[in-house]
Amino acid sequence: MSSAAHGPLAKDERCLSAFIVARGLLERGTLGLDGTPPSAMAAVILYDVAVETASKAALRVRTPAAFPGSDYAIRPAKRAEQQKEYLPWVLDRLLASYRELRADDQANWPALREARLLHEYRNMVQHNGVVPSPQDLDRQRFRAIDFIGSLASSFFGRQLAELSRAMLIQDKQVGNAIKAAEQGLADGDLTSAVEQLSIALALARFAFRLGQPFDSRKSLSVSDARSAVTEVRNRFQSLAPGRGPAGGGLRGLETLLEALVRRSERAEDRLEALSLGAQASDYVWFRSRFPRVYRTQGSEGSDQWRVSQPLNPSETRVTRDEVIRGLDFVTTVALHWQQFPPPPSPEPDEDQ
Repeated sequence: MSSAAHGPLAKDERCLSAFIVARGLLERGTLGLDGTPPSAMAAVILYDVAVETASKAALRVRTPAAFPGSDYAIRPAKRAEQQKEYLPWVLDRLLASYRELRADDQANWPALREARLLHEYRNMVQHNGVVPSPQDLDRQRFRAIDFIGSLASSFFGRQLAELSRAMLIQDKQVGNAIKAAEQGLADGDLTSAVEQLSIALALARFAFRLGQPFDSRKSLSVSDARSAVTEVRNRFQSLAPGRGPAGGGLRGLETLLEALVRRSERAEDRLEALSLGAQASDYVWFRSRFPRVYRTQGSEGSDQWRVSQPLNPSETRVTRDEVIRGLDFVTTVALHWQQFPPPPSPEPDEDQ
């Protein structure tokens, strides 16, 4: 793919963000479905808003000079009266731009015709109170996805799957893990998606802690407490060889340290839940449904992140809808955490 295909989208960050928002609206509409009429009606409205958002973003980059050909929704005599926010008018201008790009005055764009039908159906839902059937709901979703995908591909040479909120995440490791989860979801590999989302949240949490006034690398863990007690025991034995273990007192100390560390970890979890930028209940849900992650050092000293219990594909309990919900949650949290300001620089020592 040529770099020119990426040019307009890469040059206009607002356009890129709008496409990401449009994809997020598509996902939000599906995430909100709970089998009730209000959720179905809201989903159709969100699908239509996603089409409008992507369309207006594309027009900011590629505004047509004229209206070549025919078959526009607005008659030429009425164009001057149209408000630029009116979606049929926006789609007319997109069709004109599409034809200019192809130097074909009568170029047909089936996906745009489907977008018009989605907008007509949305009007019936919003203004006439029509409740979508499951079949109609699927049809409107596919119309929105097909149109926005065609728009991204036809105008900018990009695939809709490339344009996700993961692109806005500054930490590369976190962003890559979320993209891997998206790819797993797209491929139907829920096991991979679940593991990558667990790793992404652990990475985002680690990066967030490093950016706070306390340094998580210096925070005690249960294993640190055990190591400290072992060191004390070994020191006692070296001072008094032949007298056996240091005794039950150290076992009591180890139990006490473990209890204190675990209490500290629970407190940190709850504090982080308050800073999520998402509902704390989603945090509790995620931690209960997705596997935990532990960090080790690789052969070259680099951090390695692995799930505590790798999931067996035949035993995966997390559903596709739950993966979609988890993806939305982890991405929201990662984006929110990176907005926290860095900790203030330590003040210089007065004695220096």
